[in-house]
Amino acid sequence: MGRRSKNGRHRAKRQSPSDTSPSSYTMSRTRLPGGCRGSRRKRMRDGTQYHDLNVPIPRSQGTLVGLIGRLQSTGYGVLAFSHTIYGRPDAKKDQADTVLKDSIVRSAAMAAESEYGLGNQQGPTSTMLRRLNAVVEELSDIAYYSADVGGEVGDVLKSYDIVAVSPRSDATFSSACSTANRADIIMLDYTTGRLPFKLKSSAVKAASQLGIAFELC
Repeated sequence: MGRRSKNGRHRAKRQSPSDTSPSSYTMSRTRLPGGCRGSRRKRMRDGTQYHDLNVPIPRSQGTLVGLIGRLQSTGYGVLAFSHTIYGRPDAKKDQADTVLKDSIVRSAAMAAESEYGLGNQQGPTSTMLRRLNAVVEELSDIAYYSADVGGEVGDVLKSYDIVAVSPRSDATFSSACSTANRADIIMLDYTTGRLPFKLKSSAVKAASQLGIAFELC
């Protein structure tokens, strides 16, 4: 676990060489809205590592094993497995432990280590995170990602390491930037060729003041 910063989020703890056993796999509550970049050679020398913070959850255990193995063998030490919803989180279906159990990830990581021969590789502890991607089309749904939300919906958000919202209109983008302070990331989705809203400097500034990061997709 990392130490808690002033804004209540966790900072990753720097590990000593004796703590970098590749057989250590953890589901972490560390919040990492940004990623580190660096070559695998550099990672082996000074601890710098790749982060992939938006990995769709595979449908099968075998696919999960292969995915973890390929990413770890190419230098990825932090992986965030993402679950996508539309609008409001469902308390029964969208809990992180319902979507992806810790035991499943641990088992897959151990299998990947064996299959890809990672046991002889010295590197940082592999950190597995769980991420919620919320596609928000209705303005009223932004309220579920604000500090005022509690109860079952609030519990769902707390169960994830990273919460990201993907607004789909000018209204939802502006509202997310100014009120969605339970979100770590606002996704800027360019997969259709253009954003479905305009990037206004006032909205970007408001999000920055809430500590929200932006992610290009």
